[in-house]
Amino acid sequence: MREKLVVRLGRVAVERREREAKHKARLEEIHRTERSFEKRRQQLVKAGDKLQQRLEALNQDQPLYEIVYDQESIMTTVKILLTNAYLYERGHYFSPKYTSAHPSTLDELFYQRSGWVVEHPDWLEIILKGYRDSAMQSQAQAACQRINERRVIMPDGRLLRMHVSNPMGSNF
Repeated sequence: MREKLVVRLGRVAVERREREAKHKARLEEIHRTERSFEKRRQQLVKAGDKLQQRLEALNQDQPLYEIVYDQESIMTTVKILLTNAYLYERGHYFSPKYTSAHPSTLDELFYQRSGWVVEHPDWLEIILKGYRDSAMQSQAQAACQRINERRVIMPDGRLLRMHVSNPMGSNF
C-alpha cells in the first residue's frame, strides 16, 4: 500500500511539474504578447504625435480644395464603360488568341493604329494602315471582317465598314 502511495505521489509530482512548466510557458507567451502590444502602442503614439505636429504646422490660411464627387463618379463610370467596351470587342471581334489580352494591348496593336476615315452618306468607312507582320495583318483583317459581318450601326444611323490596307498602303 505504501508503495502504491509513493508511486502515485511520484506521478502527481511529475504532473505538477508538467503543469507548472506549461503555466510558465503560457505566462512567458503572454508577457511577449504584452511587450509586442506595448511596442506597437508606442509606435502608434509616436506616429500620432508626428501627425499632430504636421497638422499644427499647416498654414491655416491656405485654401482647401474639395473633391467634386459628381465629376469623379462620371469619370469612374466612363472608365467602366470603356473597359466593358474593350471586353465586348475582345470577345466578339478578335481572334481567340486575344481572349485574355489586356485592354492596353488591344489599344496598342489595333485602336491606336493610324489610317483613314472616309464618310459616305450611308456608311462610315475606316481603313486601317497595314501591318508589316503578316500574322498581325491577317488578324486585323479577320477582326474587320467580323465587324463588317455584324453590320455595326453608328449612333448617327450609318453602317460602319472597316478594312485593313495592304502593308504598303497602296490600296488607298
